[in-house]
Amino acid sequence: MTRKLRKCLFFSLLALFIIVVPLILSYSQGYRFDFENKKIVRTGAFYFKVFPSGAEIYLNGKLEKKTSFLGSALIENLLPKKYEIEIKKEGYHLWKKSLEIKEAKVSEAKNIILWPENPKFELLEKGVKDFSLLLDEEKIISEEEISSILKNPITYQIFPNNIIWLAPDGFIYKSDFAGKLLEVLNLKPISIKKEIEYQIFFEKENLFLKEGLNLLYLNPKTREFEKIFDSLSNLSFSPDYKKAVLTNNWEIWILFLEKIYGQPQKEAGEKLFLTRFSEEINQIFWLNSHYLIFNTGNKLKIVEIDDRDRINIIDLAEFKNPKIYFSKKSLYLLSNENLYSLEKLIP
Repeated sequence: MTRKLRKCLFFSLLALFIIVVPLILSYSQGYRFDFENKKIVRTGAFYFKVFPSGAEIYLNGKLEKKTSFLGSALIENLLPKKYEIEIKKEGYHLWKKSLEIKEAKVSEAKNIILWPENPKFELLEKGVKDFSLLLDEEKIISEEEISSILKNPITYQIFPNNIIWLAPDGFIYKSDFAGKLLEVLNLKPISIKKEIEYQIFFEKENLFLKEGLNLLYLNPKTREFEKIFDSLSNLSFSPDYKKAVLTNNWEIWILFLEKIYGQPQKEAGEKLFLTRFSEEINQIFWLNSHYLIFNTGNKLKIVEIDDRDRINIIDLAEFKNPKIYFSKKSLYLLSNENLYSLEKLIP
């Protein structure tokens, strides 16, 4: 090999090294050429957590991965854009949503539950006219005892260590069971209307007052009541106490009591319209902090609260005029004087 040829070969290899190594490094760091938009971009990823495990994940109609035995899946090196996602498992309802990948970001959906298509309800008892379940932590106290403790309460709520009550002067008080005043919760009294019914909701320092059909919220900064909802038929707190569900006869709303840092992010005080139905919404319960179960007409439905793109709603079952109650991962249902249960509905 001549000196000139060796020199040419050396510089050719050097040029190849200079070109290829940056490309390899860029590729390893997630850079790709986006042919659709004709530019270099940095890829992102999807992270999913699904119950039950072994579910199939499709992106734009193509099977990408199955979730692990722990129910998780990470799909990497995805170009920044929107993807149509379907998560499937035989015998379960489909989960479907359009989510966006942003450059060098991981888009997450970590609270996905696939619900059974044909859940097996167990018949517990026949000839049941009505039923109710007692809460283990509920303190039993008579009206006579309340009258001896409080002075003409308009409404009250009992807790293990105290009572919160609305007095005729428009103030909300906290007292112990000996009648000792512990705290005045609102700085400015509300105007009591004699023809209106009142109800107190209090959980983790969040105080609500139902005034007829209106819902008032005690602003923790001003300690004054603000109207936040009308035509209220139901209010209940999520198991993590970071959210509350509000319903009127036909609509479901979510009120975020704390800032949510996970995806999708929400601000404290933000109110989310979830869905509306033509038939009246009856009982509604939190299954966990991300799903609700309720009935409209004869249909028993489950809805997620992830409002990115479409909201997944499934029909779990159908019974005639059902009355439902959810407690400790089990669903109880009364229909035609038959009492049923569905055990371990959630993981």
